[in-house]
Parts: sequence; C-alpha cells; structure tokens
Amino acid sequence: MGYQVTLSPAARRDLRDIVRYISFDSPDRAIAFGQFLVSNTKRLADFPQLGRIVPEFENSLIREIIVRS
Repeated sequence: MGYQVTLSPAARRDLRDIVRYISFDSPDRAIAFGQFLVSNTKRLADFPQLGRIVPEFENSLIREIIVRS
C-alpha cells in the first residue's frame, strides 16, 4: 500500500446512514453492502487515481468513487 485512505467524518456518517437504511429491509445485505463500499474505498490506497476528483473541492488529493446509485 502506497497511500493511506482516510474517510472524512461526513463520509463515515453517510456510510452509517446508508447501512442503517438498508438494514430496515435486510440486515445481512446492509452489512455486506457496507463492507463492499469500504473495500472499494480502500482500493484508493493502491490506485490513488482510481476515483474522480471531488468537484466541490478541486483538490487532486480528495477523491471519490461512485459505486452505484
């Protein structure tokens, strides 16, 4: 791993809210999807250009990966 990936507090809150929302219908799928999102994010450590630059920040060090709607 070449880089360290850090989730912002807002990203952590969003992740928690997403998992909580899905868990109302399917707790198992919620956990699996949360793990899927985190594992995709961790890929940035090895492939830092993988995500796109977040338009709101216009900083090449701040990136995001859009997984699905």
